[in-house]
Amino acid sequence: MGKRAGEGMGSVLKRRGLLAGAAALLGAGAAKLTGPGHAEAAHTAPEDVLHADVVNTTTGETEILHTGGTTRALYVRSTGASATFQATGGRTGARGVSTGIGGVGVEGVVSNGLSFGVYGYTESATTNATGVRGDAFAGATVGVWGRSTSSTAGATGTRGEATAPAGATTGVLGRVSSPAGIAVRGIGGSGVGVFGGSDGNIGVYADSASSTAVFATSPARGVWGRTTAGIGVVAQATAGGTVQNRSYGLYAAAPAPGWAGYFEGNVYVTGQVIQAGAAASTATAADGSTRAVYSVDSAEPLVEDVGEAKLVGGRAEVQIDPDFAAVADGGAYHVFLTPKGDCNGLYVASQTPAGFEVRELKGGAAALAFSYRVVAKRKDASGKRLERLERPKGLDGKDLEPPKLPEAVALPEKPASESKPERREAP
Repeated sequence: MGKRAGEGMGSVLKRRGLLAGAAALLGAGAAKLTGPGHAEAAHTAPEDVLHADVVNTTTGETEILHTGGTTRALYVRSTGASATFQATGGRTGARGVSTGIGGVGVEGVVSNGLSFGVYGYTESATTNATGVRGDAFAGATVGVWGRSTSSTAGATGTRGEATAPAGATTGVLGRVSSPAGIAVRGIGGSGVGVFGGSDGNIGVYADSASSTAVFATSPARGVWGRTTAGIGVVAQATAGGTVQNRSYGLYAAAPAPGWAGYFEGNVYVTGQVIQAGAAASTATAADGSTRAVYSVDSAEPLVEDVGEAKLVGGRAEVQIDPDFAAVADGGAYHVFLTPKGDCNGLYVASQTPAGFEVRELKGGAAALAFSYRVVAKRKDASGKRLERLERPKGLDGKDLEPPKLPEAVALPEKPASESKPERREAP
């Protein structure tokens, strides 16, 4: 509805011409308006006849009631700044229907300011009350389409916002019942497809009861988690269970010669690291090439230390490094000796958790250097000697196949509009 120059919206709604037009839009029976008071048809009308009750109060209200009850068929209200079409009793407040190709059922237009083309809201505290709802029942149709062609920063096609200070409110909710359907889909073109952010909580949260919470494909990066001071990606399995129930916080797979995981930087693990192949690290050779060097495996968790000492008169007292003693089982360790010169040989005469005594064989009194190697059990070791393990099963090949997503429906650049309704000013 338009507004004449110099007139308020309330005065426009009081005019009888609008009342007659509203009654005609609803297909009402003859309801002749004769004055600012109350008027009814002079004959006895059936139940489906609409009567116009004109209530020209200071708020500029107009009611068209359904005969036989107080349910409003159409209710127009103006407070001087806006006009509202309203219905009670479970009816539709305003309905626009287009049957022709390219027609528009309801059009909301604003020309300037912080205005809204279409604004829907609900004051009901009832669950599932909806401000604006769009349904698409057939074909490649769209329930609600929001589009912005503005090049101004911050322009938004569709915006959902929940401003309640507490409670599990939802800004935008998408739901599908078809197994092949997509609840929410964002297509970015050359921009970002879907962006989620939060000022103080989770930017994007995904959950699935029986399948994959997040699935991403990209020729470059499937998922990228980045942070400036926190954690880039958190992977968590909240159920322990058994080895075979496949409760993994993180699962990565890649066929050779690819890598299932690559870490550029330090890696810290609080539990055991068990691998099917030999443990290896890398070393750079003199020619600049990278070589693999392998760790020595042992039947039980061990730690070792090496050092040098010197015989004086065929005897030497060697103190174990306190830092090594702090992590080694001092009650059971082995000492291996290598003399660095001609002698009768060396042996360990005695040992304590703090150190050991070395002597030359056959009562020799040589003065020479020797090296030693001390091997001990780890003090905090939990692994058993040659412990039998049950190897966890990996995911099946079918589990690693990408889900079959429906083909993206190619949306037109704009809704079909062979004939666009003209904007008409109110009489």
